[in-house]
Amino acid sequence: MYVMEVLNLLKYKSMKILLTLSVILFHLSIYAQNDPKLFPVNDRKVGYLGYYLKDGTNIVKPQFCSASYHMDGYYRVSKAEHEFDIHGNRTENHVPNTEKFGLLNSKGQFIIDFKNDYDYIAVDKGIIYVLKNNFYGVVNDKNQIVIPIEYSNITIEDKNRIIAEKNGKYGILNYINEIIIPFDYDYISETSPNENDNGFYAIAEINQHYTVINQDNKYLFPLTETALIALTKKSILAEKDNKFGLVDYHLKPILPFDFETLTIYDEKLRATKNGYEYYYTIGGELIEKKRIPEEGVKN
Repeated sequence: MYVMEVLNLLKYKSMKILLTLSVILFHLSIYAQNDPKLFPVNDRKVGYLGYYLKDGTNIVKPQFCSASYHMDGYYRVSKAEHEFDIHGNRTENHVPNTEKFGLLNSKGQFIIDFKNDYDYIAVDKGIIYVLKNNFYGVVNDKNQIVIPIEYSNITIEDKNRIIAEKNGKYGILNYINEIIIPFDYDYISETSPNENDNGFYAIAEINQHYTVINQDNKYLFPLTETALIALTKKSILAEKDNKFGLVDYHLKPILPFDFETLTIYDEKLRATKNGYEYYYTIGGELIEKKRIPEEGVKN
């Protein structure tokens, strides 16, 4: 009987310890995900930027020529050699081609330091891309290269759709450097999820002819001289003879090619013609028509 009581007591204490550890780890994880934002501040005494909390606490000592605000949990910084005036005072002007960029995490710690000699760093949709010697690539938050720095252009759509240009041709990669769409096209513009959200469409151009391809690199229709401008889930904005119209994914007209402008505006379409503006659903149904106020006349 005594042995059983001891075992139960030990079991209870073990469970209590495990529960306490779980609560501590949970709170640590919540704190880690909610690091307070840092703010760049110019320290006039030293002439460089550092990072401070909102209450003025210095987190990263002033040392940077430029420093960004919060970018998806990261902060871009740079250093450069400076020019000096005739009195020997440092000016704001950088010595050309000496500015290099780094990246800090939300705690103000370097993820990418200046030893990498990156000419630029940016964060788009949580993905870090870098520029070096006029070529782009992608790195992760451990500064490991996940897409080689060998592309002339790069556009981040998401981790599964990264439009890139190499040797004058465009294709689409994913975050682990797999080729989704081969580099066969003169240009690939924006992509759009298809109507069922189980794939994507992209406008592709070859020899000034256009088509829409899907995630399997299949043409939805033959190449056409009609310029395709932008995609929605249900329609394609297009241009012909300097006029704009709307077609479906079989290239069948929805709105005629007689608009002066046609753009995507706040999940709707906005078109203009003969002093009027029109608002349509992305499927081409008219929502509103109204006259455009003349310049200087109150609406």
